[in-house]
Amino acid sequence: MASALAVRYGLGPVPQPRMTWDDRKLLFVVREPFVSKSSQASLVCGEVTPQSPLVLESEMAQRGLIFSDGIEADSLDFNAGVIATIGLAEHATRLVRPT
Repeated sequence: MASALAVRYGLGPVPQPRMTWDDRKLLFVVREPFVSKSSQASLVCGEVTPQSPLVLESEMAQRGLIFSDGIEADSLDFNAGVIATIGLAEHATRLVRPT
């Protein structure tokens, strides 16, 4: 999916990500990049590492929101001038499987 979006927006092919359970990174894809006469979508996928967080600045004059996992009720206001930095938590969780 990320590769198809990257090609569509002229960013070239993106290799399929390979991750292990120990990787200290997050992968992201912009769900609905909005391109119009006055807006662009130059960043549609990528990765967040301890050395390179994702930093976003809102240009929405009003009613801008930022949320994760499709849960709009957990949103934060993200209006013009607000900067969001998405990084990795200091501590990782562990997957526990029932036996």
